Amino acid sequence: MTPRRSLLWLLVLAATAHMGCERREEAAPQAQQGVPPAPAPGPTPEAPAAVAPAGLLADVREDLADAREDLAENDREDAAEELRDAAGKLRRYSQDAAADVRQDLANAASELDALAGEVRSGAITSTAMLDERLAGVHAVLAKAHAASSREAWGRRDVAAAGRQITAAADELEIGLTRLGRGVDAGAASVIRDARDLGGRLARGAEATPSDVERVFKGLGDEIEKLHRAAAPSQR
Repeated sequence: MTPRRSLLWLLVLAATAHMGCERREEAAPQAQQGVPPAPAPGPTPEAPAAVAPAGLLADVREDLADAREDLAENDREDAAEELRDAAGKLRRYSQDAAADVRQDLANAASELDALAGEVRSGAITSTAMLDERLAGVHAVLAKAHAASSREAWGRRDVAAAGRQITAAADELEIGLTRLGRGVDAGAASVIRDARDLGGRLARGAEATPSDVERVFKGLGDEIEKLHRAAAPSQR
């Protein structure tokens, strides 16, 4: 190859390399332009409102039944321990309970602590004396279940509303029985209606708001009657 042709060949190679660099530089921005922008972060979803664990109330009912059984067997230490456990569970439940029952739950927990001391010391000498004192606690449990049922109904969790309204009726009946005055016809009708509605809702059946409100009102009235009858001034 002559020097002249060699120089010409080098010039062609240099021009080709320069054009390739320009194409690569142009292609990079085009690739960037084709990338969709990252989506803007959306709003942080609100955390759901805390709901009190309903299982704690069922545990409290069991603790109270066990305390009675222990006292019947003259096992005062175990009976007192069951009552203290129940008081602690009520305090934990009250942290996320409906506002209108928190103070009642706190008062019931204090009553159970005091009762535990009296059982241990021998001041409570019979299951009849224990029953009379526990009637008011069951009134509070019934009120807490009813409030939980209202909350569940409000968020359209009908199955939970049904279970809780049935539990409220159960606690009302237990409280009336512990008080030793029996279940009168009016209370029996309310309890029957609440259990019927609770069963239907728990199975997913529909109910009209007026029917639900009627049962809530009936339960609330009977629970309040029990609460007043179990007050220390009425014993």
